[in-house]
Amino acid sequence: MTWTPPFPESHLLQRILPATAEVLEPPLYVRPGEGIESYDTYFGVFHAARWRRKTSVGELHVAVQVDGPAEVEIVAVKRMSEKVVESARVSSAGTVSIRLVELSDTNVDTYYARVRGARLVQGGWYAANAPLRDVRLNACITTFNRQPYVTANVERLRRLGREVPSLGDSFRVTIVDNGRNLELPAGDGVAVRVIPNPNLGGAGGFARGLMHARQDGWTTHVLFMDDDITMEVESVVRAIALFRYATDPRLCVHGAMISEEIPWMQFEAGSHYAWRYTYPLRAVGREDDLRDRITVLADEPESRFEYTAWWFTAFPIAVG
Repeated sequence: MTWTPPFPESHLLQRILPATAEVLEPPLYVRPGEGIESYDTYFGVFHAARWRRKTSVGELHVAVQVDGPAEVEIVAVKRMSEKVVESARVSSAGTVSIRLVELSDTNVDTYYARVRGARLVQGGWYAANAPLRDVRLNACITTFNRQPYVTANVERLRRLGREVPSLGDSFRVTIVDNGRNLELPAGDGVAVRVIPNPNLGGAGGFARGLMHARQDGWTTHVLFMDDDITMEVESVVRAIALFRYATDPRLCVHGAMISEEIPWMQFEAGSHYAWRYTYPLRAVGREDDLRDRITVLADEPESRFEYTAWWFTAFPIAVG
């Protein structure tokens, strides 16, 4: 599948993803019902209030491709009160394109899409206005003898590059190989570079990746990413969009971790630091059930925290 904008002036912010066979926890993507698919889910919701607070996004566009005759509804949520604000019908398989009002003209917490009568093939949320800045994100992965994880994540990222061609000029991968034994199969979609490195540990590997990013003359933003995670690559799409539209050019993006053993449970979304304790880190959002509708639909204002792990930490190179 290839994601294409609904209107010529549309810029991708985030995708609406169906629950494919490789997904560990389908309820994080879609809630199926009798003749209906509802995307009021962890990965399906569009957090309008957060985009309004942190970015310059104006008018919203929504595109939903379906596999047959369907009605597509866009639902707005404010303090858990829900209202269908736009809907459109198609008489056969195809794409529904919808324009919504300016974000600044609403007080909506979140939006989500609902499909009646057919199945969603793909979809996306888009901005009508141009980004504030050009973003070129370099994912720096440090690895030591974790070939299966790294190879699988690289293939996911390459597939992402093929599915979202607009990322091609905005995203690269740099792998710092502390084991000096990583061999990747050839592939296309995203440029990947492997840098052999002495075993200087995680800190040394990430420092080497940051040095390369500073020197390459291409990178504007860096993403530190662990080598032993199963990555939802949609996080890259959304991070790049946030950086492009962020009103604060120093914005950093920190990714939450979901348990691989219990794939509906959040492990951590940043940590507070409790001074003078033997184990000082206090995880934010530990054991949140991400299947819970209230959890994913409610607006959660940003809060300060002192620590984020390197499994997904992205920042402008100017502050690195």
